[in-house]
Formats: sequence, structure tokens, C-alpha cells
Amino acid sequence: FYPCNMARFFVAFVLCLLVSTAFTQDHNGFVGTWVDNFGFTVQLCITDGQATLEGTYNEFGLIKADLLDFGESATGTFYNTRYQTDDECPRGDFNWHLNGNTVRGSWVCYDHLSGGEWTLDRIIPQDRPSESECFTINDSANRNALHGAWDYDFSYVDDDDDWDICIDGDVWFASYGEPGTVGSTYQFGEVFEDGLLLSGSYLTIVDSYGSIQAGGVTIELTEKTDVLSFNWVSPSTNAQAIQGSGAAHFTWNGIQQSPRDSTGSDCERNAFLSIGYYDDDDYIPNLESSGSVLTYSMLLIALVAGVIAF
Repeated sequence: FYPCNMARFFVAFVLCLLVSTAFTQDHNGFVGTWVDNFGFTVQLCITDGQATLEGTYNEFGLIKADLLDFGESATGTFYNTRYQTDDECPRGDFNWHLNGNTVRGSWVCYDHLSGGEWTLDRIIPQDRPSESECFTINDSANRNALHGAWDYDFSYVDDDDDWDICIDGDVWFASYGEPGTVGSTYQFGEVFEDGLLLSGSYLTIVDSYGSIQAGGVTIELTEKTDVLSFNWVSPSTNAQAIQGSGAAHFTWNGIQQSPRDSTGSDCERNAFLSIGYYDDDDYIPNLESSGSVLTYSMLLIALVAGVIAF
């Protein structure tokens, strides 16, 4: 009787060990650095107690997905950095299935107007990226934790260089820099991941003539409780992102929260830059042309004159 029970116990122990080992191996199988069929370099990490797959590619896109089938499959959402009128897909859903050093799956844009195959091949020798390198989302933060003042230069000085972000339901808007100065920026877009990821557009004054550069922006509160921001000049294409030209994009990372609060007026102080820039269905003029710069200058002069008269 005793040897029989011992034998059963041993068999049960071995079976549990095998299942546990297989489960762990499958979950960790997605972890690593991959190259996809578009040419992006994709870094993937496992978070939330091996329940979630998160990652990034080319300082351009972010992904977040639920792990299924003992970690062999993932279903989730991708976010690309696009300006509001760029032709290519800004975000959508995807599903992946892991098979050793390859991943097979598909994607579909949020508007269901585009989609296709999405496959990945692991880079060998294997590289295990950290959560910081995967830019994982801080899921433990409060909802809409990005709402507030953020200090880009780490000086914690209450001035117009602070970056003020306001979240209003499912939309957001933000301002950076002193109004009318080179580098001053207005941003706006939609809210995702319980207010911990913002996707949208930016408008920046790029020279003393008032020329405006338009582009896409993706903002995230990272696991390190600081802010990450991908910024790509419009038109933002996959080919451009894969090439990774420094002239086409810039990334802010490690931005810390300022102790002061942000009001609606703080976030809207550069909203005048969006004159002529509306929603996805409206025509967006090219303000970098001489005629448009003149129009913009006349609008700014009129605005200043109105303030003086008041």
C-alpha cells in the first residue's frame, strides 16, 4: 500500500512539473527581439504575472495584448504614431500565434479598411529586452494619470516650458512652450488604456516666420512612472519609420511630473496653432507654404491686435 501511494505521488508530481515547465516556457516564448514582415524591429516583454504581452517597435509603435492558450497566442491592440490625416493605419487589433522562433498572425485597422498578415522571426542569438526597453505601461497608476503638468527639462520651474496635458473623457489636448515662440506646441487626440496612453497629432512652430510642422504623437505613462513620447513628422509612413531618420522623428523619455496642477487654460494656451486643423474629415492646409504662412501671420496679428484693443 505504501509503495503504491508513493508511486502515485511521484507520477502526479512529475506530471505537475512537466505542465508547469511547459506553461512557463510557452509564456516566455514571446519574450525577445524580433523582425516582422514589414521590417520593424519588435521588442516584446511579458508583464502582469505572465498574463500580458507588451512591446514596441522602432520608437514608432506600441503593442499591448492578452496572452491566451498557455501563452502560445496573443490578442491585443497596436498603436502607431500618425498625424490625423496620414494615409496609413494609426491603430488597430492583431492576433499572433507562437511557433518556436516564428510568430504568425494578422492585423486589422480600427476602421476595418485595411489589414493583412503580421509575422515575426526571432533574432538569433536571442536578446531578452527589459521592461524599460519594451516601454511597458504602468497599469498600477490611477486612471487618467497623464492628466497634469510634466517637466521636460527637469527643472520643476513653474513656467511656460512645462508640458500641460488635459484629459476630457475620451479626448485630450496639451500645450508646451510659451505661445508664439519657436518650439511652442499644441497637441490633441484620443485617449486609450484607461488614460495611460494618448494617441494624436502635434503642431509646432519651427522657425521665426511662424511656419508650422505637423506630425503624429504617441504618449504613454511607463512602468517607471515617467512619460514617453514618440513624435513623427507628417506624412508618417511605415517605410519612413523603418528607415528611422533622425530628421523625421524625435523621442522624449524620462519626463517627470511637475508638482503644480494643470488647468484647461494651461493646456489650451497654444490652441490657436490649430486654426485650420480640425478632424479627420476636414481639409488640412499646408501652413509651410508662403501663402499659408502669410495667412497664419495675419491671423496671429489679428489675435494680438484684438488683445491690445481689449
